Amino acid sequence: MIVSSNPANGATNRSYDGSSFEITLQDGLEIPSGSQNISVSVEEATVWWVVPNITDVNNKMYLSGGTAGNTTSAAELGYVVANTDFEMTTLAGETFSRIAITATSGTIPSGVFSAGYSIKIEDGIYAGKEYDILEIVTDTTGQLEMKIELTSDVLGTSAVNFSRIIPDGYTSDDYVITIPKGLYDLAGLNQAIARELEIAGARNNPDPLITLTPDESTQKVEIRFNYDNVTIDFQDNTATNNFREILGFDSLIYGPFSPAPHPELAPFPAAFNTINYFLIHSDLSNKGIRFNNNYSQTIAQVLINVSPGSQIVSTPFNPAKVSTPELQGTKRTNLRFWLTDDSNRPVDTNGEYWSARIVIRYLAQL
Repeated sequence: MIVSSNPANGATNRSYDGSSFEITLQDGLEIPSGSQNISVSVEEATVWWVVPNITDVNNKMYLSGGTAGNTTSAAELGYVVANTDFEMTTLAGETFSRIAITATSGTIPSGVFSAGYSIKIEDGIYAGKEYDILEIVTDTTGQLEMKIELTSDVLGTSAVNFSRIIPDGYTSDDYVITIPKGLYDLAGLNQAIARELEIAGARNNPDPLITLTPDESTQKVEIRFNYDNVTIDFQDNTATNNFREILGFDSLIYGPFSPAPHPELAPFPAAFNTINYFLIHSDLSNKGIRFNNNYSQTIAQVLINVSPGSQIVSTPFNPAKVSTPELQGTKRTNLRFWLTDDSNRPVDTNGEYWSARIVIRYLAQL
């Protein structure tokens, strides 16, 4: 018989994680009294290799580092360009140029520009050009005067549209990112971290805050701290539900490191493979296959021989025949099956269904 966890095929009482289910047999399963050599074997099984290694208990990462740069228009800053005069000059003998923005009517915002920012001209003959701000000289609601990098560009007093540019990494922030539940390898996790950091507003130009790379010879993970203000909190007592164990890192704060970029090798091998193989169990057997000195109603082992995200089709050449003398003279109408990992823990099938083709053999006198 073929059993499947798919409710569309008659499975009932399916667990929330998809690992266990029951079936009700319309005609029942009856083994005649006096039968001998009764055995159960799983001739074929299908299991999707999608069991998550990132779940709600280990899906967080706590970092600090630079923010992404941004461009803000004059209007968004609170300027009414039509009510301002914009002037760019260079005095003889000076090693810098000047920009002055003066209110001709009403006021202008103060405190929105700073040394280290840039100002970009948005229209006129210098449209698209950017100038680094060296110093703020005057910053009032009547006038903003700044020193900029030396330029030969000159603008007389006129109403000019402009934008403020805050460069990548100019400010820093704390980030707590959540990785979606899934089965990750190192490349997939590195991509997910970079994506979530970018969404959170972290610096990603020219590189993300951190990069994960493999050290093949030691089976360890190297975290590359790309900037000198980046820290990662892997402390279990403060950074709850983090995934440091998968990466092989201690419960510590790592960083900041200077100079950067800085490579930090994990002290322990990576542990992305949280499952070595699957076990199929059933109440068809009271004991099942012996596991060292224990029994847990195991009727089959399913080896993982495909890449993540693929379906395992297990067709063992010599499937185990589990002795089940307890079935003699019984009639069963309800059967239960469950799937665990090699430590007998129920697995999260991530919404996928699994199945098994089961053969029951016995000798009966005719």
